[in-house]
Amino acid sequence: MSNLKTMYPGAVNSPETFLTAAITPQDTVITVATSAVFADVPLPFLMVIGGNVQNAETVLVESVEGNNLSVERGYQGVPQSWGVATSVSINFTEAHYSALVDNITTLNKATVQTVPQTLTEPQQAQARQNINAMPDYTSLLLSPDMHRNIYRGKFLGTSVTDEQLQAIRSGTFDDLFIGDYWTIGGFDWLIADINYWLHSGDLGVGLVNNHLVIVPRQPLYTERMNPTATTAGGYGSSNMRATGLIQAVNIISSAFPNIVLTRRECFVTETTSGLGSAIAWLDSIVDLMGEVEVFGSIQNRPTGNGSVRNLEGVTVSRSQFSLFRLKPEAQIVTDPIRTSYWLRNVVTTAMFARVLHNGNAGEHNAQNNNGVRPSFAIG
Repeated sequence: MSNLKTMYPGAVNSPETFLTAAITPQDTVITVATSAVFADVPLPFLMVIGGNVQNAETVLVESVEGNNLSVERGYQGVPQSWGVATSVSINFTEAHYSALVDNITTLNKATVQTVPQTLTEPQQAQARQNINAMPDYTSLLLSPDMHRNIYRGKFLGTSVTDEQLQAIRSGTFDDLFIGDYWTIGGFDWLIADINYWLHSGDLGVGLVNNHLVIVPRQPLYTERMNPTATTAGGYGSSNMRATGLIQAVNIISSAFPNIVLTRRECFVTETTSGLGSAIAWLDSIVDLMGEVEVFGSIQNRPTGNGSVRNLEGVTVSRSQFSLFRLKPEAQIVTDPIRTSYWLRNVVTTAMFARVLHNGNAGEHNAQNNNGVRPSFAIG
């Protein structure tokens, strides 16, 4: 159909590089550190310059020669000057989204006029019946499940607007996608998942509020898990949870006033020989992430010793956050510097899990300082 919009290709894991030469608003050839990250993407394709800042620019890449990309500037956003080391990436943009929605809407508007008049009347009647029975793909596209399976990375503003809050609470999540973020109080707050904890918890039917899971792009500060190198009380009875997260709660409550939700989570409260031996259901407002939420699987925490089960595995946070599934490099903190941060899992009698600055899944003695990069729900 000639009235369909052009739909440009995407790329797995939103590949990213950076500018090696500054550009002005008039430049149509840009030089990047490596074009190899885009090698498998057919031309032309959309690319975002400055995707980690508020006023990003989407360009159309028309040709690639070495590390030089010929582009149409300002495909979306205003052409502007960009400096050396500016991020350049293939993200899911508003242009991708609107073309997809508009094209499916157009196809859904197929009517009896599209039935060839060369068919017999019974054939035309059957064709009309088949068209009317076609599923509404627009509704499927706009479903919350689709929103949590698309990484976009769009700047959403400096506060949650009334419209955005209504989209969350109603469960439509209009114009909210994984990786989208607010910049508040000097931190970027990323949408890590959608309705991840819905109906989870030990009370009644669990958390019933439609919600977004939020994770800061970088740790809020550094803190130790315990005053000494022990994991005796697990995370649930740790110094971190008792007092170390108070600062995080205050920062988050100020950034998202009156919309941070309380949910229920099962935490280890006692350990034996480095294994979780007792658990408790506790209120969770702001808490550290675990290995499964970040990596999607157990990395360093033991599963047991052959005869004793490790109760670390008893949790409602049992799958990877969509943010880290769709963009694995978001697991690593690089801005403003490469930083390690704590995870809540017990690894040994002295060590808790952490994500290292180099991306490794590691561990550290409990009395050492590491970044505090928690997760929480708003709605």
